[in-house]
Amino acid sequence: MKPYNKGFTLIELIIAISISVVVLASLASLLWQSTNYYRRSNEEISLQMEAQTILNQLKDLIVEADNVEFDMTSDPQLLRIQQGLDKLYEISLNSDNTLSFVRASKEADDSVSRTESQLFGMYVLDFHVIEPSPDYNAVKISFTLQGEYSTYRVEESVINIRNQIKPMQSYW
Repeated sequence: MKPYNKGFTLIELIIAISISVVVLASLASLLWQSTNYYRRSNEEISLQMEAQTILNQLKDLIVEADNVEFDMTSDPQLLRIQQGLDKLYEISLNSDNTLSFVRASKEADDSVSRTESQLFGMYVLDFHVIEPSPDYNAVKISFTLQGEYSTYRVEESVINIRNQIKPMQSYW
């Protein structure tokens, strides 16, 4: 007489658990890769948007400028944009990879007032400007933004200056 066997054998349970582990590991790997891809894509889009914002702000300032000077030797690097005789904008690359913005104005009593430093851009690893010359009334701007996973570079974006180039005022 054969006994009536109910249930699963140990081998059947081990095989079922092994298959479940393989399937769950595959799903976990897929989820991890998707999350990682999303994080990298999101950062790349953020860097592109930050670069476009910086470039648009620089264009707004430089188009109306009378003179643009870039001092690569100073610490921090300094971009000076003069508009008329009474306005100067200074944009500096700081050691914490940010761009700062300061507006200077010449007052009626010939004193110069400056605003507090404000954030102009983030993630800026490198910043370079080719100044206008008497023959070439435009500025070329290049900069690199660095995130945790990706890098975005703007190469020699040309901004034309509407006004004739005038000397930088000495009182700045």
